Amino acid sequence: MGRAAVLAAALGLVALGCRGDSATRAERVAWAEANAAAVESFALDVASARAAVNQGERTVVLTACRQVQTAVGQLPGRALPVPDDEVDDLLGDAVRAAQAGVRSCLEGATASTSVPGQDLPEREDTLARFDEATRLLESVKAAVQGWRG
Repeated sequence: MGRAAVLAAALGLVALGCRGDSATRAERVAWAEANAAAVESFALDVASARAAVNQGERTVVLTACRQVQTAVGQLPGRALPVPDDEVDDLLGDAVRAAQAGVRSCLEGATASTSVPGQDLPEREDTLARFDEATRLLESVKAAVQGWRG
């Protein structure tokens, strides 16, 4: 194989890895139309779980965190990959932050004795993870809004 052919093959592989740079506006808008509602729903689930953890009622916390756990299981298969590298990374990071928050939340809620006013053992970590997911999701939503014009 000649040097030019090797270089062409390497450039082709690089181009495949840069899907976000080559995505057209139409591809981004189509992704937004198909997935913006799922991302918004996921963001609302995370916000609800965060509020539940902040409130501290064990049953409500478990229900809200399990809802995020369900959403975390569904969103990646539906909304990833995003046809923009930066937004794909943001959404993937948000999903991972929410997963970490769910793990911390469920560990804390299942270990809690549910005494009114008592903080869950993992409360601060859970809140921090859900805050991180929320921040990342806000960035995703802003990018998607920009694509829609």
